[in-house]
Amino acid sequence: MSGSLRDQLLKVGLVNEKQAKKADQAAYKKRQPKKNVKKSQRKKEVNPEQVAADKAQMEKAAQDRELNFRIREKADRKAAAAEIKQMIEKNRLKKEEGDAAFNFADGRKIKRLHLTKELHAQLTKGTLAIVKLGDQYELVTPEIAKKIAARDDKRVILQNTVDAQAAEDDEYKGFEVPDDLTW
Repeated sequence: MSGSLRDQLLKVGLVNEKQAKKADQAAYKKRQPKKNVKKSQRKKEVNPEQVAADKAQMEKAAQDRELNFRIREKADRKAAAAEIKQMIEKNRLKKEEGDAAFNFADGRKIKRLHLTKELHAQLTKGTLAIVKLGDQYELVTPEIAKKIAARDDKRVILQNTVDAQAAEDDEYKGFEVPDDLTW
């Protein structure tokens, strides 16, 4: 009888093909070195130095993310301020000095601009708005004021809105205010 024991057992019929394969796999696993067992044992062992190093690395990563967030936020604020400044300088209207004083509130302070009667009327009607550029106050259109308010609402000092229905229902629509009367 030549051949392996496996072949001989298969010929005689003591085992079937499935049992033979199972036995071969078991024999193969026994011959393999037991590296997997050592790796799993290493995972169970806790190295306090490694744990401390991992914790320090995670804390540093969190601090770096926070710092990057603050830097990005500061850069975004700076870019928005530059954009607002550019919009105001590009779209500001010429303030003509006049004898009509226009009073408005900037925070808790009352400020006054001396404008022409036309500019004064436009401000009260809501066709112009007042925005702040540094220490100066500039006149812009309501569309530009809305764009500025979307970026920084503290820059828009005064923006009157016109109620269309109130303008139509005005009881004193036909009566003109005398020119010599000042409020």
